[in-house]
Amino acid sequence: MIIDLSRLRSEYFAFPSAGEVLTDTLGASPSVSSLKDFPSRVATKSGSLEELLQREHIVDSGAALRAIDEASTGLIILPPEYRIGEDAVRDLVVYDLDSMLRLDSMAVQRRLLGDDATGHRLSKKRKQQYAWSPEKVMSAAFSILGEEGDIEAIHSTIGWFGRDQHRRILSLYRSVQGAELRAFQNMVAYKLLIPTFRKALRTGKYGDRVLDDALKNDLAMKVLKYERYVTRHNLKSSLSRLDVDFTDLIDVSEIPFASGTKVVQVPSQRKTLNDSYQFKLTGIPFVEGNKITEAYSEVWEARGKCYCKDKTYRSDRRVSAHDEDFFCAHEISAYHTLRRKNEGEDVHVPLLPFLIPTKEMIGFVDKLRYQTIMLTYRPQTQRWSKRTLNHTEMENLMFKKVMRDGYEACFTTSIDRFREEKYNPDLDLVRFRN
Repeated sequence: MIIDLSRLRSEYFAFPSAGEVLTDTLGASPSVSSLKDFPSRVATKSGSLEELLQREHIVDSGAALRAIDEASTGLIILPPEYRIGEDAVRDLVVYDLDSMLRLDSMAVQRRLLGDDATGHRLSKKRKQQYAWSPEKVMSAAFSILGEEGDIEAIHSTIGWFGRDQHRRILSLYRSVQGAELRAFQNMVAYKLLIPTFRKALRTGKYGDRVLDDALKNDLAMKVLKYERYVTRHNLKSSLSRLDVDFTDLIDVSEIPFASGTKVVQVPSQRKTLNDSYQFKLTGIPFVEGNKITEAYSEVWEARGKCYCKDKTYRSDRRVSAHDEDFFCAHEISAYHTLRRKNEGEDVHVPLLPFLIPTKEMIGFVDKLRYQTIMLTYRPQTQRWSKRTLNHTEMENLMFKKVMRDGYEACFTTSIDRFREEKYNPDLDLVRFRN
C-alpha cells in the first residue's frame, strides 16, 4: 500500500481511479482508442492490444500472470473476462461454495493424514494429535488446488468450520489489508509514541502514573529502539508529515473478560476524526507457557464481532443451518496486534490462521492496485471503457498466483518465518509517497 502524504488521512487507504492509474503509469490519461500509442503490457495470450480491441484475444491466466510479473513499471491491461461485477461478487463470495478453498476437506485430510483420514471433521483431540497448524494445513490445501484446480476458474476465499459449527471465511485480499492496517498502526506508533515517551521521561509522569525506575528503563529502551528503526529506514521525513492521532493506534482493552475474549479498538481505513471500531474478539487461541499442543486446536476457533459493512454484508448469507463468520481487515489487524502484544508473556498467542503476504505477493497486489486497468466492452453502445479492479477481482488473481507459484512463495501464517529470513514485511506493506 502506498500512502500519499499530500492527501488527507481519510484518503490514505483510497486507491487510484483508472484515470489516475493511467496518469501515474503513462504520464497521460488517453482514451481507450489512443492506448495503442502508449507502451503497455496486455494480459492476454498474445499480448496484443489490437486483438483485444477487436475482441479476437485468447484468455490465458498463465500469460496474464507473466505480464504482471514482467511489468516492473508501466501499465498493465486486463481483458474483460476477468471482470466480476457487483451482482457476481455477492453470489461468489457469499453464496458459492465451489470457489471456496475448504481447509477441512477430505482431500486435505488425505494429503496430511494418509490412511488416518476419516472424512469427518477433526476433533479437538485429533487436531492436537496431528499438530493441525495453519501453516501446514494452508500449504496442503493450496498445493492440492495448484495440482488439481483450474487456473481459469474463479477462486475466492478460504473456509473452515469451528467446533461451534460456524464456518469461518477468510479472504486473501482482506488478509493483505489486515496486515497493512497493522503495519500502518506501527508507523503511527513511531510518530506519536516517541515524543510521548520522551515527555514522560522528562516530566517523570506517564499519564497519571509516576514513573518508577522499571518504567523509566522500559520507556527509555522503547525510545531508543523506535528511533533506531526510524533512522535505519529513513522514515523521519515521512513520519513528520503523517496526519494521524492516537485513535489510529490499535488498542487492546485491559477490561477483563473470560479467557479467550478481548475488546479491541481499530481505526477505520476511511477514517475521519475519532472514527474507529470497537468490538470483541472471541475464541482467541491463548496458551500458557509451552503448551503449543493446545494451540493446534484452538487456533481454528477464532472469531470477531466487528460491525463494519464488509463483515456485515458478507457474513451469514448462504442458506445454511450454520452461522458464517467472514473475517474483515479490522479483525485480522486486531489479531496480529494481540499476538504481538502478548509475545514473550506466559499467556500468549503462538498461532493464528491469518495469512501474512510475502514481499513477492505484496508487490503483486500493489501492481494490481496502482498499475492495472481492465477494459470492458458494452455491446449496447459498442464502446470500450476502462476501470480499476475491485477487491474480488484482485482476490481471484491472487489465487491464480498462489496456484502457479505455490503457497510458501506468497504467504505465511508465521511471523517467525520472516524473522528467520530477517525480513520485515512492514516496510513493504506501507510505503510513502511524499
